[in-house]
Amino acid sequence: MVAGLTAASTAIRRGERSTIEIARARNADGYDQNRDAVQADGDIAKTARLRLEKLTGQPVASQSNFLPKGPEAIEPPAANILSSSD
Repeated sequence: MVAGLTAASTAIRRGERSTIEIARARNADGYDQNRDAVQADGDIAKTARLRLEKLTGQPVASQSNFLPKGPEAIEPPAANILSSSD
């Protein structure tokens, strides 16, 4: 198993989960309202990244810690975000 895959998968699931919670809190119905929930979650993630970079003095994303694109890319496991058990 690739070490970065676990961390990336966890981050993806947290992002999905927070988007779902925002959509539920807003009683989002339909494409436009769910898109707004996704955008709100993206704003939260951006703020968190910028704060972390400011506190550490280091970029979160760099040439040394990104996941490759193309044939070398590692696909995160599919998550069932529509599951009612979440």
